[in-house]
Amino acid sequence: MNPASGAYSAGMVGLMEAAKRIRGRFAWTLAVLVCALWLWAPCAGRAQSTSEAEKKKEDAGPAKTVKAEDAGQAKAVKTEDEGPAKTVKTYETTNGTQTYSRIEERERKKTADGETVTERVRMKGSDGDDRVLLEREIHTKNLPDGTIERETVLKNPDGNGGMQPIEITREKIRPEKSGSTVQREVEKPDLNGGWHTVQRESERTTGTEASKQTTKEVQQPTVNGDWKPVVRELHWDTKTPDGQTTRTVTQAPDAHGNLTDYEVHTEKTGKGPDGETREVTITRRNSGDTDAPNPVLVEHTVTQEHRTPAGDVISHTTTESDLVNGGAARNLESAHPEIVEEKNSVETKGKDGTTKTTTTVSRRGSAAPDLHPSHKIVEEKDASGHIRQVYIPSQ
Repeated sequence: MNPASGAYSAGMVGLMEAAKRIRGRFAWTLAVLVCALWLWAPCAGRAQSTSEAEKKKEDAGPAKTVKAEDAGQAKAVKTEDEGPAKTVKTYETTNGTQTYSRIEERERKKTADGETVTERVRMKGSDGDDRVLLEREIHTKNLPDGTIERETVLKNPDGNGGMQPIEITREKIRPEKSGSTVQREVEKPDLNGGWHTVQRESERTTGTEASKQTTKEVQQPTVNGDWKPVVRELHWDTKTPDGQTTRTVTQAPDAHGNLTDYEVHTEKTGKGPDGETREVTITRRNSGDTDAPNPVLVEHTVTQEHRTPAGDVISHTTTESDLVNGGAARNLESAHPEIVEEKNSVETKGKDGTTKTTTTVSRRGSAAPDLHPSHKIVEEKDASGHIRQVYIPSQ
């Protein structure tokens, strides 16, 4: 084992978070959800999922979840030319006799050369007030040559009832004949009350809608004041009439300080006459020994989906991995990847616009090495968009 691998592993979490930032506006949304869920996680509970591609679909725990969009408070305006718009989404989680609410607001106002968008996340406190947890202001300016300038200000509560800026991101998006380029800088407050640049990002996209390639790079200052690449991401996206293939290679410093492949994420989707097949493969550098020639298979998930003549959607998902299910450690008892999770789902739509999805999950873990029934998730969605999820643990 390389002696420098321990120090390398300690810094990988921060570097991978930096890589997530360069995905644009989706990174902030993810941070909002993580922050808001963390506040009530001890009460609401959660369900576990091995497949990274399936986590967004499952999102269930011992609590019952109700989601109401635009809950009669505002109307979403889809056309930008119609002027100011405001959208309100309310998420409620009931656990026993207690209900926790999270409200997401988005307000847009047109300006002479662009628009200003304000996004807030609120959560009711013990006194019943809707307290703002996070706020983001996005100022966009459209220049005559097609360049887009955008400034994003992220704010947190200051403890006195107001909001205090904690991060400013400035970016320029320039169109090109075969794609576009993005230059982005991230600033944070310093100890003297000013602001200093902590990160620089560049992104270049080339190709067409059918075949596109994107290169992203994140730089951070060294102790000497120089700028050094810390994360690089290469992304390919290919579309055909039969499906789509995406491949993302994330490079990060190894134990010797060189940018080498850290993670490779490949997704393939194929269309059939009565459904589709999705395949996700994720391999990652061996964190136990950064000089190891073979990466670790984090996940290989295959989902086969088909529709019945009655209109039901039936899917079967299997996930295999080199890791112990639910952890980051390799399965030392096996010399090859093993199936760590199986899912079987049935989605039925009613004539009144309701949808019911029942998912049965079996898992293999460190405490129970054999594949065994884990839990069942029943999700019901009515015609108005309200969602109710019930988590049923196996006996």
